[in-house]
Amino acid sequence: MIKKIILSIFLLHSLFVSYSQNTSVAEADPFCSDTGILFANTSDGSPSESGPDYGCLGSQPNPAWFYIKIDEPGNLSLQIEQNTQSDFTGLGLDVDFIAWGPFNETQVNDIRAGNLNLLNAANTIDCSYDPAYIETLNIDNARTDTYYIILITNYNGSPGFIRMYENYPDEPGTGTTDCSIVAGDLGPDQDVCEGTTVTLDATPSDGVAVGYNWFLDQGTGFVELVDEVNNPIITIDNDVSGIYKVVVADEEGNFDEDEVQITFHPQPNITPLPFENYEQCDTDGIEDGFFAFNLKSLFDSDLLNGQDSSIFEVVYYNSQNDAENNTNPIINPENYTNSIALTPDEIFARIVNIAVPEVCDPAITSFNLVVHPNPLLQIVQNYEICDDDSDGDDTNGIVQNFILSTMDDLVLGIQNPTDFTVAYFENQNDADNDSAPIDKINPYTNTTDFFQPIFVRLTNNVTQCFSISEGPLFELVVNPKPLTTDNVLLEVCDDDQDGLSSFDLTTANALISVNFANETFQYYP
Repeated sequence: MIKKIILSIFLLHSLFVSYSQNTSVAEADPFCSDTGILFANTSDGSPSESGPDYGCLGSQPNPAWFYIKIDEPGNLSLQIEQNTQSDFTGLGLDVDFIAWGPFNETQVNDIRAGNLNLLNAANTIDCSYDPAYIETLNIDNARTDTYYIILITNYNGSPGFIRMYENYPDEPGTGTTDCSIVAGDLGPDQDVCEGTTVTLDATPSDGVAVGYNWFLDQGTGFVELVDEVNNPIITIDNDVSGIYKVVVADEEGNFDEDEVQITFHPQPNITPLPFENYEQCDTDGIEDGFFAFNLKSLFDSDLLNGQDSSIFEVVYYNSQNDAENNTNPIINPENYTNSIALTPDEIFARIVNIAVPEVCDPAITSFNLVVHPNPLLQIVQNYEICDDDSDGDDTNGIVQNFILSTMDDLVLGIQNPTDFTVAYFENQNDADNDSAPIDKINPYTNTTDFFQPIFVRLTNNVTQCFSISEGPLFELVVNPKPLTTDNVLLEVCDDDQDGLSSFDLTTANALISVNFANETFQYYP
């Protein structure tokens, strides 16, 4: 988090300075290892308190007392140094320490109230009387919300300064201290929606603060919020994002700070679609009442209605409950197939802020996907008539009296004629584009002799779903008139010389027409 990085960098440049002597456990100062502490050592010969078990130190003069609270669990390592100069360029002085714990909050308060028996009975976590001017205090396996009491002594007795800070900030497995005992914990970084009121409370959990200064960094550096001076609590209700920092001073001259990043995100809005049902004909080539919809390409733009698609996303769900709770989204909205054939499928759309999908109030709307069946083209026989001389030639295969509407009932089958429109076309392209339909009411003249393919488009008048014949559905067939030889002669012999005989007229068929086997003959006197 930003707070961690900034505080760790600050640690390399400066430590907070304390001028209090805190020579008794009752005066123990809270310590935060994120920021470290620098204080003037005790050099007036102040004696150690009677009662505590000082472990390896025995009884040491010139004490300085502190207590810490564990935040992140792990191994905590504190470096303690003593020098004659505050910038630590002078002479190093022997520094010693002892630490007790772990305690809970009640126990720490009891010890600071004078219950030294509780301190005396506690475990000594670490202790050193080494004559070095740099010492390391280690607390292994520190647990969250536990407390430790630390005593640092100036064995040499010379005036100078002591500093204490964390050795391995931000390394994996490293424990951290809870800064809320020094300055009120502003909490973790917050992502909130615009219009949200955020309250930051810097009141320390222990001790008395006498001054508060608030700052805001919007990317160009910290600027003091002068209207918030000495306010322990500030309210942010203006949607201003940035890093908010508080510097807290206590009555003993100690300072500490905490930071938190507050980011206000724009509230998503959703525009309902201008229809309740999105109707789709079953045009995927499989007449089963199912269709694969690309929900995002069909609806995202209308639902967003100008909102930036890099900030906001439309997510689709199958139920109101899922949409409200942002659970079980439709996994592949670019290829969504309706769940029940030929039945309205209700879809719920929710617009979320991509960066923080769970933060803002849901914006939800719904609509139905409806798949309509296509009309069924029946297989019909060719429309056949005989050649005539209406065009002046009864042998050219062209006639002028095809009435295509007479084919409607055959094309429809059992489908209701009032619900559908049948249209006829001279070629596939016209049928596909519903262009230049043939006038089916008035007589139509075929455009190619003897055989002309006809393409058919059948449209549902309510849903506008249609079916188109793939290739010609039938042909206009002009059957040629028979070609005959006139004045043929049938001859028989008159066996009884009476001038009468019996004739088989069918024997004339072959004489009248060469196509006699495919023709029907009728004779008249």
